[in-house]
Amino acid sequence: MVDLRLGEEKDMDPDGSEAREYSSVCVGREDDIKKSERMTAVVHDREVVIFYHKGEYHAMDIRCYHSGGPLHLREIEDFDGRPCIVCPWHKYKITLATGGLYQSINPKEPSAKPK
Repeated sequence: MVDLRLGEEKDMDPDGSEAREYSSVCVGREDDIKKSERMTAVVHDREVVIFYHKGEYHAMDIRCYHSGGPLHLREIEDFDGRPCIVCPWHKYKITLATGGLYQSINPKEPSAKPK
């Protein structure tokens, strides 16, 4: 089984930082995820997609944080050796390793170059 650990927001720590509590959630059988290379699940009230890519598991929100594009429907693409999911709506490239933005373009500009 594959356990996914995501933080849940809790009360503030005495030093003012945000406290997080982590708990494991079983999201599926390892063999099934490896075979399909992705699956979706709801973890702590968040819809996530879990990718199995080149021997590693990666999880991120199912929708692009920019404008809600469906990331779980996209194929993994490598950019400069970094596996990414490209949002179908605005072409934001989101890295599997961090879930952060790699590059974006403005789809309204015909000559737009990635930033």
